Amino acid sequence: MNTKITYTKKIISFIIISLVFINVIDAQIRVIDVKNGQIDSEVQGVFYSLPQTYLTFDVNFDITIQKRGPYYQFANKYLGINDVIFADAENYEIGEIFVSSFSRPDPEQFYFVEYSERTKKDELSVLLTLSESGFIVGVNEMMEIEKIESKIIEQTDNKEFSEQLFRYFAEDNLYKKIDTIIRKINIDTLTIEKEIYKYSMIEKTLEQKAKDAANFISRIRENRFQLISGYQEVNYGESIKYMDEQLQKLEAEYLKLFTGVSMQKSFKKSFTFLPKANDIGKSVPLFQLSKQKGIILENDRSSQNVNVIIENNEVTKGILKFSESTLKAVNNAGGYYYRIPEYADIKLVYKNKIIFKSNKRINQFGVISRTPTFSSKIKFDENTGNVKKIFID
Repeated sequence: MNTKITYTKKIISFIIISLVFINVIDAQIRVIDVKNGQIDSEVQGVFYSLPQTYLTFDVNFDITIQKRGPYYQFANKYLGINDVIFADAENYEIGEIFVSSFSRPDPEQFYFVEYSERTKKDELSVLLTLSESGFIVGVNEMMEIEKIESKIIEQTDNKEFSEQLFRYFAEDNLYKKIDTIIRKINIDTLTIEKEIYKYSMIEKTLEQKAKDAANFISRIRENRFQLISGYQEVNYGESIKYMDEQLQKLEAEYLKLFTGVSMQKSFKKSFTFLPKANDIGKSVPLFQLSKQKGIILENDRSSQNVNVIIENNEVTKGILKFSESTLKAVNNAGGYYYRIPEYADIKLVYKNKIIFKSNKRINQFGVISRTPTFSSKIKFDENTGNVKKIFID
């Protein structure tokens, strides 16, 4: 009988000690959910937030640019060429896509850590470490915050454009015109004819320029034939190959005046996207692309949307109900709020085709929970808001 009484007293004593311990902790620090709780204007404390995930899509675009030659309409007449570019055009295609993520404070997840008078007088003060963005990083732990430096990477074109597409278009723009004027002088029965030559510079017409260019191409081809056939009976040795290559390049440049030029260019554009719980499973426009005009900021009939589709992996589904019931039970008496992040499949869809797939951690899709009240040291992940380490003293 005495043994039972003694055992019962021990249990009662343990419960009383536990309640006193919890009340002491609760009296020192209270963590309040800002969106649900009310904060007394006279209390002192500090705010912290949990991070939410933003996605950055780095999209590479490939452009095919076609420029017609200035003599395109005379290509068939003087050279017998029909395969020419008749109009300037641009064609945009989506190339490689990369996705990265970064964190920003979640406006729905701000918390207030309230300090009481006891915290100031207690020998064991509470050390709360926050990042530059206001994320909670550690409790009672000396920590070094890594400063993330943003780097801007400049991407240059993989194929340079020539500043002057048609290098020989402006050659021989003028030609000399000679007018012969015959002046007759009559002296009695004698007639004298005097010839006067008048020189003037006249601007060539476009067709005259085209004819000159075609004649020059013919001369280049004739010179190449004479060079490789040994017509000049000169032993050029190894240099004959170099001379032939230079003649081919010169011919190609003049042919561009008739056939036009097709060039390739690429550039990179970054798009920032905030995944939202209401958009899960939906097609959300990221940007509009027109094959002829490129990226479109406003609605255009020639453009089509590039959509983002996010599917939640529901990794944290099993602990959701348990976490919700725990939060209701502890109210403001619990420890620090943290978040267990979720993962999601990310797709980009263009013209009803999936052009990109990836899987990323999405913090805001995760589950909110609270640390134990009896933990003395806590380390949080700055990028996710999840607990990385708990030390129980």
